[in-house]
Amino acid sequence: MPNNAARVVEMEATSKLEAMLARIKGIKNMYSTSGNGWGRITIELDKHTPIDIARFEASSIIRQTWPELPREVSYPTLSVNRPDEEASRPFMTYTVNSA
Repeated sequence: MPNNAARVVEMEATSKLEAMLARIKGIKNMYSTSGNGWGRITIELDKHTPIDIARFEASSIIRQTWPELPREVSYPTLSVNRPDEEASRPFMTYTVNSA
C-alpha cells in the first residue's frame, strides 16, 4: 500500500494478517509494526514448535488471506530466522513484509 499512512496500513492489511496468523499453533509472541506504505509482523515460536510446520501454516494463511487484502498490497514475503546451533534455547522469528 504505497503512500498510505501507517494507520491505514494497520487497519487494512497488518491487523487482518495478524489476526489470521494468530491461528498458528505454538506462537509464543507476536509483534506488528506498520509504517507509511509498509507493515511487518514478527512471530516468535515456542521452542517445541516444529519450524517447518509453522512455516507451512503461515504460507497457507498468507495465500488464503491475500485476496481479501486491498489491491495495492503486494504479496507478503516470509522470512525465517533460525538460531545458530550453539544457542542455548531455540527460537524462530517469521517476518511478513508487505509494501
